[in-house]
Amino acid sequence: MDKDPVVFEPRKFLRIPKRVEIELNELSYSVEVSGAAEKGFSKNISFQGICFSHSNTYSPGVVLMLKLFLPGWRSYGRLFSKVFDMTSASFFSAIGEVVWCRKVMDNSIYEIGIKFVNIDEDDHLAFGQYLEKYENNKERR
Repeated sequence: MDKDPVVFEPRKFLRIPKRVEIELNELSYSVEVSGAAEKGFSKNISFQGICFSHSNTYSPGVVLMLKLFLPGWRSYGRLFSKVFDMTSASFFSAIGEVVWCRKVMDNSIYEIGIKFVNIDEDDHLAFGQYLEKYENNKERR
């Protein structure tokens, strides 16, 4: 059975103010990861991207490999994934492109907006369900 492709439209998806640990590496043209992973924390996340604060600046168009540490997100995937999500340290991987970058604190901290550009389809769907469940639980509080 074929699945319809995921279609992205600007601001179609809710942004969830959720602080999660992330690791990022800049990808170069040769598809090699540049240097050691840098760490940071998100400001908000959505189905189509993430905003995070960081001490480094990135120009629009820069491509990053991202790992978001979201315990339990795999439980929203297919049964095969559920079996292997036994650790609380599971991470969601995505390749994203910098859309914008702006200074926020005394010129030493930057907020960076990322658009996801490459994610495994099943992982992306599980991630979307995770975000939906998170938002629904938040509204009940």
